[in-house]
Amino acid sequence: MLVVNAARSLGWQPQFKDASTILLHTQKDIITLLVQDGYVMAESKNKQRQLFGKDDSQHNIIKLEEVLQTTASQLTPEHLTEQFNNMVAEQQAIAADLQKRTAENNLTGTEKIMLGLGGHYATYTLMALNTLVFIAMIITGISFFDPSTEDLLKWGGNLRAYTANGEWYRLITSTFLHGGIIHLAFNMYAFYYIGLYLEPLISRWRFLAVYLATGIFASLTSIWWTGDSVSVGASGAIFGMYGVFLALLTTNVIDKETRKALLRSIGVFVIFNLAYGTKAGIDNAAHIGGLLSGCIFGYTYYFFFLKKKDNLPVSIAITVAITVAATFSILSMIKDDSTRLEKDLASFGVLEEKALKPLQTLTDSTSADSFTGQLENISLPAWQQAKKLLDSTNNYQVSDYLKLRRDQLKRYTDLRIEQASLFIKNQHTEIAAYQQQLDSVNNKINSLIDSLKNE
Repeated sequence: MLVVNAARSLGWQPQFKDASTILLHTQKDIITLLVQDGYVMAESKNKQRQLFGKDDSQHNIIKLEEVLQTTASQLTPEHLTEQFNNMVAEQQAIAADLQKRTAENNLTGTEKIMLGLGGHYATYTLMALNTLVFIAMIITGISFFDPSTEDLLKWGGNLRAYTANGEWYRLITSTFLHGGIIHLAFNMYAFYYIGLYLEPLISRWRFLAVYLATGIFASLTSIWWTGDSVSVGASGAIFGMYGVFLALLTTNVIDKETRKALLRSIGVFVIFNLAYGTKAGIDNAAHIGGLLSGCIFGYTYYFFFLKKKDNLPVSIAITVAITVAATFSILSMIKDDSTRLEKDLASFGVLEEKALKPLQTLTDSTSADSFTGQLENISLPAWQQAKKLLDSTNNYQVSDYLKLRRDQLKRYTDLRIEQASLFIKNQHTEIAAYQQQLDSVNNKINSLIDSLKNE
């Protein structure tokens, strides 16, 4: 009771955990006092689990000790006994009220978080799935620290050329893939931190639904914004969860004091990671897409469900409906003809092989008329057909890299047509008149071939 009086004089909230343990709730910290064999052991921890900022919680124990000395000299044992009896009755009433409101699902947001209402099963399940997928990748021989782009794409990485052309499952599978153990570890730490708060606040099934939904929105943003590189990782969905929580922290779901402390900690975390995401190789588009979609879902949950009488099945159905509708709408607007261009380039390769055959089979015994006939009837028509094929791709929506490669092949085809034409003319004219021009064309062809091979 001396501790209770001291705590209340400091503006702290005392709580009895059991017969020998007292919890003191300050604005930021929880002080645990264990009474055993005439001694008291004290421990102070930050209850917001801060990612950033200085931890001054140990100073609370010193402050408590100072106030205890003053309190002990002012209160008699009789007074303390009376206070104890009153407090027991008060605690019993509070416990009964808490039990009743728990059964009615009528707890405050802060109470849900502090009590860990419903547990953290969805958080642990999603962490396990991410980890198991990574282990499965390693077992198949993929690098522990730096998986190749080809491996990540094979396992379901998100790439616009594939995702926008029917392989929509990559919007989800990519959120469970990671580019190495460090990537996985950082993401799971950030996810665990947000899961401790958000899952009890919105319930496990809503938590699971919004994780998948914001992960899909993050993947959609990625292929809409850039899409030219393979994107993997849970960070888009994790930013989505932070977006949900940030939205709720701007409402009255959580009490003001706790809300302010959490906003500072999580706000710094989000800003730091968005700034860090501007580095090359990080898919910041997915982060932003996840964060914004999370904010939208957060406000939707607050205004239509958490603020009023909650309806969990309807909220999940709305989450799924919004995600499905947005997915098909956005995918229908994203045009990417990369796979079509790949097929056309494969056809170009067949025509190229056909067109080069007369040159490759040319020997000293080949007559000039025979060689000229092959060039006129095989090579030149094949190159002209290849040129028409490449010209037909002018309106394709592809990446700048593929546009450059296609344009280089166009230039290469034009040079081959010019080369074949010069060979044909040389059969009827003095070769010296065209040799310099032929050498120039050959040099340009060889230079272009080297450039295409090096890309």
